[in-house]
Amino acid sequence: MGRLKNEEDQNVVNVADHTEGLKFVLAFICTFVQLSYSDLEQFENTMSASRQVVENLLRQILNDVDNNVQCKYNIHHVLPSLMDNINDCISSCHRSKPSATITDEQLNFLLLNLHYISTILAEQVFPLVTQYEILQNVCGNMTDFHGLVVNGYVEQDIVKYVLPQFPLMAERVGLFLWDDRFKRDSRLFKLANLLLKIIPIELEGGEWNMGEEDTFENLKYLGLCEVTLAKWKVGEESFPTLEKLQMWGCRMLEEIPPSFGDICSLKIIQFAESPQLDDSTLKIKQYAEHMTGGDELKVEIF
Repeated sequence: MGRLKNEEDQNVVNVADHTEGLKFVLAFICTFVQLSYSDLEQFENTMSASRQVVENLLRQILNDVDNNVQCKYNIHHVLPSLMDNINDCISSCHRSKPSATITDEQLNFLLLNLHYISTILAEQVFPLVTQYEILQNVCGNMTDFHGLVVNGYVEQDIVKYVLPQFPLMAERVGLFLWDDRFKRDSRLFKLANLLLKIIPIELEGGEWNMGEEDTFENLKYLGLCEVTLAKWKVGEESFPTLEKLQMWGCRMLEEIPPSFGDICSLKIIQFAESPQLDDSTLKIKQYAEHMTGGDELKVEIF
């Protein structure tokens, strides 16, 4: 399919667009066949619909290719052959295994597909949503690191602690991307929680100490849900463009760091089931009002 884009006298734009669309749907199918042991909601219907999308895209590609090129690449056999492979792939979901028993080859394939899907989401579907860009980078880093592990470039002392976390991290990303197709409500809140679960953060004694190197320059939204932090220290430039902070069920956290009052872009703080945060939040609001001379920062308690 990829070679068709380089052929002369073809409708290059259409072939390229349809080929990229085909790659995305195939990556989607392969990813969630691997994760089908998780009893994914509406799995059969979604796979059936995805299979139909593949068939439609292939037929559109065939319509844009002249007879000589079709003969050159034996295109007439591509459609039935690929559809047979897809059927075999989907039917194999009943034999798929939980992530705990996944092989290095299977994990590498899963990570590559997750990175590809998150890249399409970040660059084409949600180009203005920073969280998807972060997810894309995290998936890329996971893929690159796993490749180094497989090729023996990482010390075993590091591998034995880090590598066992990768299947679970990949599963969490996959389940979010699956649910994201059906449950559009609270998408960014759920994505923020996902990032907090899969991005390695050093927590010593229930503390999250953010240094100068821990900077999220483009992060607009931060949500914490039922984290077990007791103390949280934030640097002056940790969240320079943050607009919204949400806290849900953070019962062990002693206070919201006072430095949030210095974030000029912060517009709203929301929290629920965390009554001990009332005082620190009020102080942040009062400080922001004193510094700006206005009532720009909103606080909502649920």
